[in-house]
Amino acid sequence: LDSGINPLIESLRSTSGDERIRRLPQLEAAVRIAGKVFGANYAGLLQKAIDVAAGGDRKSGKAA
Repeated sequence: LDSGINPLIESLRSTSGDERIRRLPQLEAAVRIAGKVFGANYAGLLQKAIDVAAGGDRKSGKAA
């Protein structure tokens, strides 16, 4: 989990459209699993990294 999440986050930065839509739920699932395995602090850091990588797309998706 720890070594696999960084490539997913990096790929989020470089993708758009349908690929980005498929990638976000994968990352959200990874955050939930990381929270159970590594604790809430680690999961929070992952979520922040995902939010930064997603840019404004993630924030606008939550507001809708």
